[in-house]
Amino acid sequence: MDNQNYPQNQPQYQQPQYQPNYGYQQPVQQSPYGQMYPSNDPQQPMPKTWKTESIVITVLSASICCNLIALILGIIGIVKANSVESRYRAGDFMGAEKDSSTAKVLVIIGGVLVAITAIISIIYIIVLFTNPEFRDALNSGY
Repeated sequence: MDNQNYPQNQPQYQQPQYQPNYGYQQPVQQSPYGQMYPSNDPQQPMPKTWKTESIVITVLSASICCNLIALILGIIGIVKANSVESRYRAGDFMGAEKDSSTAKVLVIIGGVLVAITAIISIIYIIVLFTNPEFRDALNSGY
């Protein structure tokens, strides 16, 4: 058989060389443009986690206001705040940004609900204690 039909200058492929792993190596993510970059790239700052604010909303809604919706939003905010850092460490910068913005929205909504509930509670207590019938019942031991 004649070898004239096959190209003579085909690229030569080499097998990758084995490099031993002497400890922990940073996780690397493939970018959509084909270049590799480490997960804690200094060009990408970690987005705000909103963890402290979520914890404050959760504690306030559970202890002071007894607002169940704000409590649930605070717990979900804590979960999202924790996923911001874990996604950032894994190299998922877009996911970390998305979770950060979700945690921010949850903190704002929960904070508004806690504030509304606290204002309504204060107004209720003021109206209750300024009512003369309630004061008389309270003083008589009823």
